[in-house]
Amino acid sequence: MKVTIEKIDKNQIKIGVNVDNDIFQNAILKSYRKNASNFNVQGFRKGKVPLNYIKKVYGESVFYEDAANFCIDDTYPEALKENSIRPVDYPKIEIIEMGEGKNFEYSAVVTVQPEVEIEKYKNLGIDKIRYVVADQDVDRELKDMQEKNATIESRDEGSKLQYKDIAIIDFKGYIDGVPFEGGEGNDFSLEIGSKTFIGDFEEQLIGLKVGDKKDVFVTFPKDYGRPQLNGKDAKFEVNVKDVKFKILPELDDEFAKDVSEFDTLEELKLDIRKRQEEINKQREKRETEDKLLDEVVNNTKIDLPEVMVKREVDVMMNDFEARLKQQGLDLNSYLNYVGITEEEMRNNMRETAEKRIKVILTIDKISEIEKMDASENEINEKANEIAKAYSPKEYEKLADTLMKTQRDNLINDVKRSKVVDLLMRENED
Repeated sequence: MKVTIEKIDKNQIKIGVNVDNDIFQNAILKSYRKNASNFNVQGFRKGKVPLNYIKKVYGESVFYEDAANFCIDDTYPEALKENSIRPVDYPKIEIIEMGEGKNFEYSAVVTVQPEVEIEKYKNLGIDKIRYVVADQDVDRELKDMQEKNATIESRDEGSKLQYKDIAIIDFKGYIDGVPFEGGEGNDFSLEIGSKTFIGDFEEQLIGLKVGDKKDVFVTFPKDYGRPQLNGKDAKFEVNVKDVKFKILPELDDEFAKDVSEFDTLEELKLDIRKRQEEINKQREKRETEDKLLDEVVNNTKIDLPEVMVKREVDVMMNDFEARLKQQGLDLNSYLNYVGITEEEMRNNMRETAEKRIKVILTIDKISEIEKMDASENEINEKANEIAKAYSPKEYEKLADTLMKTQRDNLINDVKRSKVVDLLMRENED
């Protein structure tokens, strides 16, 4: 097999492949075995007509289409591997020559991964992001715990709704006198001052009693996210069915015993601080890594082929649809709800898709420059790590499956992790 490579555009090449006739004859034999049962020739049982007889009666060309496909399937991947070509799309194949006694020749025009030129990725002078746990952070979590353990009771008959009370309401919204989708609710629990509803909706309920009805007037924000509601004036008919209030437990040692394994409030506070510090460490690491990668990508020249961006958007759309299905929704219903088309949504995803691709290509280029490798133990550890995230109790079986079916992806994951670790070490302040 002879292979020629011709660059025809920034990210496109033309691969010429010339295959010896004896290899093409083997492909014809495979085509004959596949199609032998389709020939009905008097004097022969179905599927038993000799190859040479079929060639004599019908001509060798009856096998060419499948033979060409077999030959391309066998030689195209080999041509890519031998020339270290990394395609990002399916090739456009053109048969150049094929015939009895001739070599089989074809060309393949394919889009390949773009060249990555990194100006600098070490000593970038990026400061590590720091998050300090303040006393008010601990107090805020304690307050949340206090709220979650509050008891809720109805106020005495005739009590007026006040700030921080919980109103149980029925409501129905209108725009220009017409009810709108999503503007109605029954027995809705609304804490006054929570800013759950838009504008001053909640404040307009203060002073109402059980049984009171009121028309509440608000204006939707211009960027509300639903074109049919953006910036529109609305009227809500509200019926107050109950007025409730929270009784918060005292923040003391008894509270600590009730909500945790600790005997004192001070021990609970120390534990909250410790957990928040650990969360901060993970956040610091993640955000510093993102900041570093952004800077490296900014120092990198990559001319992305459109097909790569389109495919990444496809992946993002598929992931989004899967998440919607988990919530019992479908894409069309979501698009109708937010008032955008699928094309608009895809366009909104382009910037993120381009960034994702550039980050991966940049990391892979650094891996190549630094000659990163992945040991068998590291690959196993990565498989176990991924498997535990999906199936903590039965991760071993899943990890084994990943090792057999996703080995190349695991190797890439290991190398990419090493690159990120290298960037962190080389850019420490």
